[in-house]
Amino acid sequence: MVLIIGSVCVNVNAVYVQTQSWTQSQTLTREDNGHAYLRVDGDEGPYGDPYYLTVDEDVGYTRYEYDPEGWDISTAGFLGPATRYTSLGRDGMTTFGWLANGTRYPLFFDFANTTNDFTLSIDQTRNQFPVTVGEEFSVLLESSLVYYGTFNLTSAQEFFHLTLASRQDDCEIYAVVVDPMGRLLTEVLVEAGDIQLMPFNPSVPGMYTLVLLGESYNLGIVTADILLEEVQPILIEDGEIVEGELEGSE
Repeated sequence: MVLIIGSVCVNVNAVYVQTQSWTQSQTLTREDNGHAYLRVDGDEGPYGDPYYLTVDEDVGYTRYEYDPEGWDISTAGFLGPATRYTSLGRDGMTTFGWLANGTRYPLFFDFANTTNDFTLSIDQTRNQFPVTVGEEFSVLLESSLVYYGTFNLTSAQEFFHLTLASRQDDCEIYAVVVDPMGRLLTEVLVEAGDIQLMPFNPSVPGMYTLVLLGESYNLGIVTADILLEEVQPILIEDGEIVEGELEGSE
């Protein structure tokens, strides 16, 4: 048995970290039949980067997604001319389970309209910030957008604690930690000024990702306080009694 001891606290005077945004733009080419086709390979973690679709007139689409039960086909559309935020989705998996190593399948989209004469472009934006082990910081999250915090773990440290706090009421932050292979290690929901602890055991050396999705019901901006720390476990032998006090948390 391993006992992990650590306190849960966040400094309200933490340094703010600047997020960086990268945007990739693409205009889809219509084929001879007037349709435009899109393949989405997906993103790590439970959320993909946000997409912004710009169309010059109404357009409909058919979406093909593979899941463990087979192909799922759905239809929808966009009114135009307009630019709209959307989530095209992630790649499909052939097997269930958060540690599953099943084959990944991309998503496919078939865009068309009644005139077969439309223009459709896609902008994909990624919001990213660095995470440093042992350094406490704050980051501003625009409501309903996904943010990625990246940190490289190369040491043999066995356990980590990631403390996540929100400074305001009327908001919530959903967070997950994803390993270099895209597997989810831990998740938590921080609500209305709470402080939550996300313990996890690194699976392999490499680049890890903290995925954050904030929702604000009043201000539009969510402040997240973050602290990633190495934790030294205490080995408890069978039949051994350990006495002491654990520091409380908010």
